[in-house]
Amino acid sequence: MAGTHQLEAVFKSFCSFGAGKDEALMDSTKCSKLFRDLKLYGKNLTETDVDIAFNKVKAKTEKKINFKQFQELLKVVAEQYKSDKRLDEGDDALKALIEDISFRQTPSQIPGASAGTDRVVGTSKYTVTS
Repeated sequence: MAGTHQLEAVFKSFCSFGAGKDEALMDSTKCSKLFRDLKLYGKNLTETDVDIAFNKVKAKTEKKINFKQFQELLKVVAEQYKSDKRLDEGDDALKALIEDISFRQTPSQIPGASAGTDRVVGTSKYTVTS
């Protein structure tokens, strides 16, 4: 199933974002970043809902989740996502949206992720006087 492999690639790219190495586990912060960067939050699906779902699917002694637990998390939040977007099938639509958006952009390429660097690096805003 190609969709699962694509979703897993997206999961791993967000897991390893900022880690400096390939990471196969996702913490709560990176999970929130995934939902925020992909603009999946809405009126009914909030960051708090995702945090609660994250804590439901992870083991009590762990701080990170694996891909299988991430799929369970998507099933938990799918109902709220579905009501935000007025869809019939929330779980499949959520997975498809994550695959579609994320495969086109890595976490660092998502708009707004590097807005501060344009100000510092952009030479168009400098004036030269002699």
